[in-house]
Order: sequence, then C-alpha cells, then structure tokens
Amino acid sequence: MALRAQQIKKGGLASRSIRDGSILPNKLSRLVNTAGYAIEPCNYQPRGSTTDGFTDPSGATGATNLLHWRDMVASYFILGAGQTLVLPTPDTVNGGLTFGLDLAAAEGHQGVFGAMNTVTNPFAVTVGTSPNAFVRATFRAATVANAAELALGWRKAEAFQVNFDDYDELAALNMQAGDIKRETILNGAATVTVDTLLNALDATDFTLEVRLIGRQALMFVNGAQAVIGVPFNFDVGEIVVPFYFWLQGGASSALNLMDVEVGQLQAIQLDPARH
Repeated sequence: MALRAQQIKKGGLASRSIRDGSILPNKLSRLVNTAGYAIEPCNYQPRGSTTDGFTDPSGATGATNLLHWRDMVASYFILGAGQTLVLPTPDTVNGGLTFGLDLAAAEGHQGVFGAMNTVTNPFAVTVGTSPNAFVRATFRAATVANAAELALGWRKAEAFQVNFDDYDELAALNMQAGDIKRETILNGAATVTVDTLLNALDATDFTLEVRLIGRQALMFVNGAQAVIGVPFNFDVGEIVVPFYFWLQGGASSALNLMDVEVGQLQAIQLDPARH
C-alpha cells in the first residue's frame, strides 16, 4: 500500500516521519513488515545478549553483542578498556537511553543497525542497485567537548575495525568535541574531513541523518541538508550498512540516544526517485 501521510509542521520544518505522528499505523507501507524500515523511540528497555541471542552481553574489549529492540536488532562492539555497564537503560530524567555506557575516558562502542556486517543485513544497500535509503538518530551529550567521536552514517559491510579511520569505505556525520563534520573514506584512502560549521550543544538534542541517493551520500543536521564541499559517491556495487561509532575523549560525557530511524526512503515518502 502506498503511503498517504499528510505533512505536518514541526519546529517550522515540514515532516513526514512516523516519529512525529504524521504516519498512522494503518497507513504504513508493507516495508515496515518486510525489514525495509524500522523506528525505535528509545523509551523502553531493550534486551541485550551476546551474538548467540540469549547469553548476557559482555563488556570485554572487542566483544560483539546484540541489542534487541522491538522492530530491529543492532550489533555493538566494545571499544577501549572494556565496559562495566554493558546495556543501555532508559533515562527517566532526561529521556532516551543511556547510550554512552561507562563514563570513562577513551572508552566506547560502535555498532550496526540490522546487526550483520554483510548483505544479509535487512538494511544493507547495494550501491547503485538498491532503493534509496537513510539512517537518522537523535542524540544528547551532557558535555559535547568530551566526545572524541560520535559518528552516524553508512560504511562498507566488513568486519568491525577498532579505529574509525581504518574502514575501507564510509560516509558519516561525526560530532567531535561539539563540531559536526562530514567524514568520508573511499577505497581505504585517508579520511577526508569537512566541517559542516554546525555544532552540538551541551545537554541539547541534535539529529544526524545520512541519506543514500543512488551513489551519493547526503548529510542532514537537525532536519536541514548540510551542503558541504564536493558530494561523496560510494563505488557502484559496494554493499554498505548503517552504523554508528561512539568514543569518549580524554574526559567522559554521558550520551543519550533519543530515537533512531533507518530504512528505505520510500517508507517515509522521501525517495526522490518516486516523486
């Protein structure tokens, strides 16, 4: 069934996101039920496990765990010296999930929405072949100056790398000490960083979004497109997955994940190929 959501106004910006109540459940595309789209409001306790699906998650350095939400599963890989807190929990004061885990310098985690680092990930995109897609998340950092890396975007479907810059191919928005930057890697070359001139503020929600339109990665901050430098194009045929990367700096900051949304753009009526 085609979506027939009516645009609403939120903060002066037009929105068609299900999170804003503009898409009723009975009007959702079949994509929602066929792994083409998921939204998580982060207002409840997700279940955690190791990759076997039932053993308690591990905080050991290099461990890979699973975060079981209602509509999707995400994998997360432990960075730094290890984690004592191994599972995000609801923040009853500030909202969202306590996504930063331990408040310790140089610690963090990274993950993949859809869990798998392969084409079998339900949100995986084969560049130039698959429908246009997006990943969007809203965060809140208590002290943005203490964030070494908070990245969201798309990367090549490959094994977890400990260092952000060691991936073969990616396109992401990365909040570093409050500055929001576009970072891209093509075929294992050096990371190219372009400042969006936009900033995150302490204890304030901010939304990062990366859309894949054909080969091109488009960046959005707080709902508005950030037009920055030469557009980045993935290689045709590359298989990419939606990912995040979180690492504390020399001092730590609490980090909350307020919501996350991922899937095909046609599920929220924003695919330019279908307009």
